[in-house]
Amino acid sequence: MSKNKASILAKLLDKQEVKSLSKLLLKQKKEKQEKLLRLLISSNDYSNEKAMIYQQLYQGTYSKEKDYLLRNDLRKLSTSIIKFIKNEVNGDAAYLNLLRERKANSLFEKEIAKAINKTASTQSETNLQIQKIYFEYWLANCPRKLVSLKSVQAKLLACINNISDDKPVHKSSFIVQLSVLERIIWQHFNEEKPTDLSSIITPKLLQNKTATYLIEKAFSFQLFGLERIKKLENCIKYLQLCSEEFYNDTEFSYLQSQLGLEYFLIPDFIKSKPHFEIAYDNISILSKSQQMQLVYNYSSMLCAAEDFTAANEILNKHVSLFKATPFESTIKLFALMARINSNQLDDLRSLLPPSNEVLAKDVQVYTRIYECIILYYEKEYEVCVSYLENIYNTSRYNSFLDKAFIEFAKLFQRLVSALLLPKSDEKTNKIEGCLTASNAFIDAYELGFGSNMLCSVWLNKTIKEHVKN
Repeated sequence: MSKNKASILAKLLDKQEVKSLSKLLLKQKKEKQEKLLRLLISSNDYSNEKAMIYQQLYQGTYSKEKDYLLRNDLRKLSTSIIKFIKNEVNGDAAYLNLLRERKANSLFEKEIAKAINKTASTQSETNLQIQKIYFEYWLANCPRKLVSLKSVQAKLLACINNISDDKPVHKSSFIVQLSVLERIIWQHFNEEKPTDLSSIITPKLLQNKTATYLIEKAFSFQLFGLERIKKLENCIKYLQLCSEEFYNDTEFSYLQSQLGLEYFLIPDFIKSKPHFEIAYDNISILSKSQQMQLVYNYSSMLCAAEDFTAANEILNKHVSLFKATPFESTIKLFALMARINSNQLDDLRSLLPPSNEVLAKDVQVYTRIYECIILYYEKEYEVCVSYLENIYNTSRYNSFLDKAFIEFAKLFQRLVSALLLPKSDEKTNKIEGCLTASNAFIDAYELGFGSNMLCSVWLNKTIKEHVKN
């Protein structure tokens, strides 16, 4: 696919925007740009159709020597489109948000990097908004590798130190982002030394009610369990004291989703569910990253409460949220396991990622494990055992894999191997031994998240069925 900037920008526009821009270009007597816009929109791949576009635009044969003509008009059209979008959405920050919302990630990363280089040393309202968008994006999309996350952490700390206390709400917003990032680092790498927030919070910041709320919110990300629940309840009280300009249903709904998560982790599903329901009823007003968190966490709670049908419905309804993110394949596999656990077993293979799809190393292994579950339902036991043995032997020393999946593969292989035996006391004893091991396994993993939790639940349930039979 083309990586040409003008082509990417042209395809971002909806029909009404194209119509308005075409009209504007013609009014400005930029007929060639208007024609190029229509050619780019109708093309499937600029790189392969460049010669055809050149011929229709200039009524001549394309050659490398004449390529400068096309490059020049493409640059002019890019400038016109960007100017049009900024006028439509009101400003540089809104333009960057539009790129992100319409999933033009590669272009967004280039544009935000240029904007950050221009704005890093200044503290205007627009520049601070751009920096906030920058960090929001990387919190959602930064690879979950320690070196990458630490790099974003260093940039956030530098940003916070550069912002004056005369901008209390902005400074406190970045402190919240820092706490979110450090919680991600803790979740993935078990690093338990978050920034001492008291070292960067000044009395002047606490004079502002909105900043005070945000600082309470930042502290909440450094706490767990009942302590975090108490802090989140305080956040709701502080939120109600904020100015009408800041207080809104979005922030309230986000706090409800976090309370749902913490009660789930205690675990207390009865108290968790109503908080998740309040947040989910307002999912449309949450930011994209908040929506993704809510869908994943709420579905995990429903699965832990064995309401697999509801979880399956939510995951499938919102799977498009995760498109073009690092979690796209993960959420599809989560939905697959929710569907299996709700006994919807038709056409399971259609839910696996396409064989030609480029997957991260860990997702490749997890996909093979799910394929083994499908082989089990297809009663291809010998093939299933062979796959599982290979997965365990080739993956058990890989640090990038969740160890729960590797232990699951080993235990699953024990079960299927036992099923291949003829009916005998030996077969019965081996299956009962699998159940003992599975009970210990599920104690460790049933309150996890997503697919690893569902795999442990499914395997335990499956072994129990074989013990009964």
